[in-house]
Amino acid sequence: MYLEEIYATRNITCRMYINAFLSDRDLLETSEARKLELAAEVSDKLALVDRASIMNLAGVEILVRRLEGLERSLSRVRNRSELGSRKVDELTICDLVYYKARNAELAAEIRAERKTHAQNARWLSEAAQVGGSRPQ
Repeated sequence: MYLEEIYATRNITCRMYINAFLSDRDLLETSEARKLELAAEVSDKLALVDRASIMNLAGVEILVRRLEGLERSLSRVRNRSELGSRKVDELTICDLVYYKARNAELAAEIRAERKTHAQNARWLSEAAQVGGSRPQ
């Protein structure tokens, strides 16, 4: 739906859409902009240059989740100064969080991943306190 709206309804490239979105918020040349621009560029090349049927490709689904998730997260940002006050974690995982309501299995996977991440962080913190080092 996301790419279909951009390509068919708006009749522009994904890169053009993302650049306009970022420009409206003065977010060009930020790390979030680079993530969005790269995903948009790959999508455009697959659809418009390679002429691939991208609507049913698993790899493209990952790009679309990244695009739509970051766009949704950044849609609440009105300008560059607000970007610094946002939690980085929210911006990096938002592309999966949006799909929680749509997919219970994915929501469970996200919870498990967060739990594992938190446990690993605790272990690393405890190891650092007793003079241990991070595993290589």
